[in-house]
Amino acid sequence: MESSSDFIMGPAIQNLIHGGAWEQHFSDDFDFFADKDQQYWKTIIRETFLTGPRVQVRVRPCSARTVQKKEEEKRRLKERKERLGEEGLRRLKEELDAAVGNATRPPDAVMDGFPAADAGKIHFWPLESYNRTQCRQPGGGVDLGEIPFRFHLDDVPSMFVR
Repeated sequence: MESSSDFIMGPAIQNLIHGGAWEQHFSDDFDFFADKDQQYWKTIIRETFLTGPRVQVRVRPCSARTVQKKEEEKRRLKERKERLGEEGLRRLKEELDAAVGNATRPPDAVMDGFPAADAGKIHFWPLESYNRTQCRQPGGGVDLGEIPFRFHLDDVPSMFVR
């Protein structure tokens, strides 16, 4: 199995931009997945999320570290101001003001050439969403409630999975 995230994303983006038959954008390696049955995918889900090894990482904010980081930032700014001096700070302010002053808006004629999008015409991809806390679960004997951590599944009808 390909490890690069470009394996799916690259061809998917190519298909979106250039259109055509979606298969033409995928390598022959993708055919490996086309013949897999439902049990194959159930096994992958079970081994990956239910029975496979896992690591749980709990992160707790540290108030002492927050205070330390704030103090470090105050010291850094103070040292920078001392290093630049009054003249350096004035020069940097002039550069900033000049950059802001040089910023120009495109002419109204250009902006008027782009019509406002009609949100009512946006076609959202139909999908069914499931998570481990819902009574409604996806079909095929998969019970997301068995997964021992937060889990969200979107069932998106797609030509990528047959």
